[in-house]
Amino acid sequence: MLDKMLRMGALLDVHGPLLTEHQREMCVLYYLNDYSLAEISELYGVSRQAVHDTLARAERAMEGHEETFGLLRMAEERRKRVGELDSQLSDADFQLEMAMASLDEAERSAQRPSGPDLAGVRRNIEQTMEIIASARRLVASIDSGDGGSPGMEDD
Repeated sequence: MLDKMLRMGALLDVHGPLLTEHQREMCVLYYLNDYSLAEISELYGVSRQAVHDTLARAERAMEGHEETFGLLRMAEERRKRVGELDSQLSDADFQLEMAMASLDEAERSAQRPSGPDLAGVRRNIEQTMEIIASARRLVASIDSGDGGSPGMEDD
């Protein structure tokens, strides 16, 4: 029941303006303000069945609009992609910290003949560059609104 209430609240946020004023008002009271059917029927001077029927019509209308336009689905996909982007940027930050630590060590031991593995430093930097490139592709896919698989495009 809670899942349905949350979904209807989200659909109302997105598709509410497409409902009639009467449907929208009842949906706001029921889904967002947690009024009961009896409380709404008392406010409007109609039967509980009339309120139930109005809510059912509004639900069908919003689900139909979502099926046609997919606005809620697209918003959820964008949130998912932004989460992926945040994860990739965290990975990039970690890789940069590792590269900087390696470079610091290289500077400290520049006089020693057995200095750090500069090839390892190069690998860390290259990995970071790959992560950043992947994040840029993801941002581009979010900006363009394409439905492609993020991170799978070629440069």
